[in-house]
Amino acid sequence: MALRDYGIRWSSNRLFVMAGAGAVIGLNNIWQFPYLVGEHGGGLFLLVYVLAVLVIGLPLMMTEFAVGRLGRGSPIQTVRALVDKTHGDPNWVVLGSIKTFAGFIVLSYLSVIAGWLLAYVVRSSLGMFQDLTADGMSAQFSGFVSDPEKQLFWHSLFVIMTTVVAARGLQRGFEKAVRVLVPLLFVLLLALLAYTANFNTIAQAATRIFAMDVEAFTWTSAMMAIGHAFFSLGLGYGVIMMYGTYIREECDITRSSIMIILIDLAVAIIAAIIVYGLLIAGQQSISSGPTLVFQTLPLALDNLRFGYIVMPLLFVMLVIIAWLSSIALVEPAIVWLIECHDTGRFNAAVIAGLGVWLLGLVTLLSFNVWSFEFSYFGINKYLGAFDILQIMTSHYMLPVSGLLLALYAGWSMEKTISMEMLGLHHPLLYRMWYGSIRFVIPLLMLMIIFTVPRLFL
Repeated sequence: MALRDYGIRWSSNRLFVMAGAGAVIGLNNIWQFPYLVGEHGGGLFLLVYVLAVLVIGLPLMMTEFAVGRLGRGSPIQTVRALVDKTHGDPNWVVLGSIKTFAGFIVLSYLSVIAGWLLAYVVRSSLGMFQDLTADGMSAQFSGFVSDPEKQLFWHSLFVIMTTVVAARGLQRGFEKAVRVLVPLLFVLLLALLAYTANFNTIAQAATRIFAMDVEAFTWTSAMMAIGHAFFSLGLGYGVIMMYGTYIREECDITRSSIMIILIDLAVAIIAAIIVYGLLIAGQQSISSGPTLVFQTLPLALDNLRFGYIVMPLLFVMLVIIAWLSSIALVEPAIVWLIECHDTGRFNAAVIAGLGVWLLGLVTLLSFNVWSFEFSYFGINKYLGAFDILQIMTSHYMLPVSGLLLALYAGWSMEKTISMEMLGLHHPLLYRMWYGSIRFVIPLLMLMIIFTVPRLFL
């Protein structure tokens, strides 16, 4: 059962761009990008990152949107339909399977982290982080994640939030959420930027981000920039392809993809300026990941005027980012259930939500009773199944799905079909896309697969 049977489309191309931007603006823009750009050459890292986005991100995003619009189904059904149409090898369906299940697994641990964010909205609103030392802030976080019962409540709440929106469908669920959450996200982001500007640290933050630090930029830095360009745009999860199924026929995929990428880049840069500006003003050093979000930034804000008011707003913004990502990540699984089992959307959303909740328990318990240690590329990992799921998706499933998409579109699909699919009528534009998807992207994706896992540990 393909989605073309229902005729579901975005109400407008503007809403499609807003939804796409909301889907790709992830937590990595807050807790990883500032650290990477600041510690790996500043402007040089940013330059390589932007070039990689243009060379890898834009062609792959255009391809995913176009494939989704042509196939009109879940990633699995879409690839199957295209293979049947082109009389290709049916084994290409594995591409759709990897995308669908990679996104589902990522959502299972994103929901746990989003639960932490929900808890911190409440805790920061109650003033629980005021006047804490670094050790005290660390103890607060460690005590929270080591308590499975507390985590269970917040994890369950976030899964319910995601399921409720997804169960209502495109117009009554996704679009209504996008109309409210995306503008609110931008308002909060700009409000945090304005707050940061009060401390006269934006110039120092901008120097940290844009200044060309040749000594800090290495081959490792370049590979991190290339890897982050792929991961930061939500490529490989099936989200872009899934949202492409709802694209209106008259939509210009190239222009829409460029707009989504520009919005994501702008958010990443503004977030980096905010992070560095707050840390400099609050006399804290840069960190990354959960340490930055749940310890370093709260410490910095606690040292600043009216920081106790701003802190909950920061966590609300992060919840919105996670929520927009999660309603996008769950969609491929829901549509796949509808196609395979001929069930209604509500039932499919509940089943998918229950699956996310159950798999999320594995991550939740990995921080306490189910934790175990293992070595990966000589690095000791302490969070058991959570580390395994993260390595399996981020280091292998996602880049492999990007590689397979490039190989399929560049080598298996006929030129006439890909030209029709993309709507690139200018020969030069099509040749640029074709050369990138056929030669450049497969090479870079192989470099990511074999190099980046050793870098992002």
